[in-house]
Amino acid sequence: MLIPPGHTEARLVGGEHPCAGRLEVGRGLTWGTVCLTDLDLPTAHVVCRELQCGLVISVVHGTLFGQGSGPVWTEASHCLGNESLLFHCQSEPGHQCTHDQDLGLRCSEFRPVNGSSSCGGHVELQVQGSWVPLCAWHWDLADTTVLCHQLNCGNAVATPPGGHFGEGGAPLWPDVFHYVGTELYLWNCPVSTLGAQACAPGNSASALCSGGYEVSETPYV
Repeated sequence: MLIPPGHTEARLVGGEHPCAGRLEVGRGLTWGTVCLTDLDLPTAHVVCRELQCGLVISVVHGTLFGQGSGPVWTEASHCLGNESLLFHCQSEPGHQCTHDQDLGLRCSEFRPVNGSSSCGGHVELQVQGSWVPLCAWHWDLADTTVLCHQLNCGNAVATPPGGHFGEGGAPLWPDVFHYVGTELYLWNCPVSTLGAQACAPGNSASALCSGGYEVSETPYV
């Protein structure tokens, strides 16, 4: 089914956190899914950016997040990768498929910055479209382990002291994540807020993982 004319919106449905799920594209009151073969990495990056979910981590089978319903769009969006909204991308003919071939995405609101690879550095969180460094208070190897897994960056190697990789330009974000022992994603960890006075400049959280960051284009089976 062709996407009807009008403003295009995107959402991720059925995931374990707000930045993962089956991709649905809506216009007006109609929401439909997208074929797995009809979305490339630049377009996936735009979807994650539009949803304020940071970076795309993997493109996966949407059926991992439950069976889709409604139409499966036969029109594909093609982005250069620098657009802020899916609506700004060009449309082109797509493929015919069923909900068994729906597409899903995993994005991340976290990133390491200023390390020797994209799997190490001071940790930043995307908040309302801007990247801000996390406070190092109570950030430990357990938190780093969850972050490395979440970013497809292998295992945790170390949690360097605060400010080890330098500072970002924004004030430190005061939320603290508390790993309990079963969480696969930082979003699932309990969070407490220290308050602005508790985190001094130069005390940003750092993480060092074993792997090199690579976006997975191979869907999970």
